Amino acid sequence: MRFVLIFGLLIVCNCAVGANMCVRNDGLLVALDPVLNGSVVSTNSSARTWSVKFSYGQISGVSSCCNGCYIAGSNYGSGSKTENVPLYPNGGSLYCFCKMLRPVESKWIYGASYNSNCGPANCAQGCANAMATNYSVRAGVFQNVIE
Repeated sequence: MRFVLIFGLLIVCNCAVGANMCVRNDGLLVALDPVLNGSVVSTNSSARTWSVKFSYGQISGVSSCCNGCYIAGSNYGSGSKTENVPLYPNGGSLYCFCKMLRPVESKWIYGASYNSNCGPANCAQGCANAMATNYSVRAGVFQNVIE
């Protein structure tokens, strides 16, 4: 499954092959493919940021621990029950949520869990690892891009 985001104006054209697309010169085409694994480029626990490189480009975002955002029984890649996941929550959370900021912004998605305390370092690394290696998390993030 491939998700394609287009910014700018789209020129409609007849193409013989479904994978061909026409985009105006001032448009931006970003193909986000959740099937492909990536590699962690960086994490920053104090800023709670992460970055992952794929063959089609680099994505980056933020992470946050939040117990109250978790929906009971949720699987990795599912959305938060709130759109306002706190960036600097109180300690003691078990659940880590990830949000892509570049190349486009996504909603908060459940990315990792911890036995005791999620913590900013664990969560930033957890989001980076999940985005690099977990199809469900990538698909959840890519399917929940904010338009």
